[in-house]
Amino acid sequence: MADLWGALMDALPGNWELFKAWSTWRFLLDGLWLAVRIAVQAIILSLVVGVLMSVARLAPSRPIRWAATTYVEVLRATPLLLLLFFVFFGSARTDYGLNPERAAVLALTLYNSAVVAEIMRAGILSISKGLLEASRALGMTYL
Repeated sequence: MADLWGALMDALPGNWELFKAWSTWRFLLDGLWLAVRIAVQAIILSLVVGVLMSVARLAPSRPIRWAATTYVEVLRATPLLLLLFFVFFGSARTDYGLNPERAAVLALTLYNSAVVAEIMRAGILSISKGLLEASRALGMTYL
């Protein structure tokens, strides 16, 4: 492995000395691992919250529907960078100051769950009335 690494590094043309050091690659790989952890956590939480919000937007109760609609419309209209800044710097002013990783997960979850909610709601509403009647005829429930 060391011979392969040495051969790859010797093949780099020009002034790429910085990338020949393992410490540079270690730093970049640590950042990649952090990005993957944040993304996986945000994806899982966004799916859960997004499904709940889409069901809430279709709820028969007007206050629940209004609250979910407000959540989705406000967060979809907020730029993600602004939301990241607001969550990170806003949490620092409270007793629950979040570390950067948790702040990024929370901001990404808030933003992406609103998008997922709209996608799921549109998918639910796209089911035709005839398909719903056919499934009821087979004994299936609404859910």
